[in-house]
Amino acid sequence: MSNSTKLVIGVVAVFGIVGVLALVTGGNTQETAAPQTENSVVSDTPSTPAPTTNTSAARERYIDYSDEAVASNADTQRVLFFHAEWCSTCKFFERDIKSADIPSDITIIETDYDTETELKQRYGVTVQSTFVLLDDDGNAVKSWPFASGLSSAQDLYDAVAAEV
Repeated sequence: MSNSTKLVIGVVAVFGIVGVLALVTGGNTQETAAPQTENSVVSDTPSTPAPTTNTSAARERYIDYSDEAVASNADTQRVLFFHAEWCSTCKFFERDIKSADIPSDITIIETDYDTETELKQRYGVTVQSTFVLLDDDGNAVKSWPFASGLSSAQDLYDAVAAEV
């Protein structure tokens, strides 16, 4: 087989793979793309302002996971954030969450993706940087694996507001 034939076969194979990926994802790869910088925020949904409060109170609503933390914040919309120290997307969202006020009706509970195996199984989490919204009984209402469809903390707050 000549080199030009191999080249043509390789090019056709690459286009075939790209075509299959486009069909599988519906041509929309934005939902699974991880945000790269704070300037790369993109959202298909209109943003509605979320209620905010002072920054120190907001920091109290971004807390580490414990059973007690989940139970004691039942009066807010609780969102588990499956965070890994080595994950760049997790670091982006952590920085974004900490840099602005969290709406007064939301508590984000950071869980350690690498050690919370039982929680991952309970909520069907298979990838880091997953957010899980809990109902009053602690069951999953909605999840955003690898922050799919979310480009910022504000997108998360808007998505939570849309679910309640």
